[in-house]
Amino acid sequence: MTRSFRRWSRVKSHFPLLSDVEGRLGRNWLEGRQGDRNKALLCGAGQNIRIILRKLSEVLLFFVLYFLF
Repeated sequence: MTRSFRRWSRVKSHFPLLSDVEGRLGRNWLEGRQGDRNKALLCGAGQNIRIILRKLSEVLLFFVLYFLF
């Protein structure tokens, strides 16, 4: 294995959600390097918001079911 492949394997193991974010990147309509940085930052923020909303909906569902039954 090459050094860069081993390093990438190590980095990839620390970011299991990276593939999830990569699937949502799509075409970058922002221009230049700064646009690339902004797009990656916004995709990461969107992923975090989706995780938070999923957890909140689970908690809400738990409380609704707890008080109804």
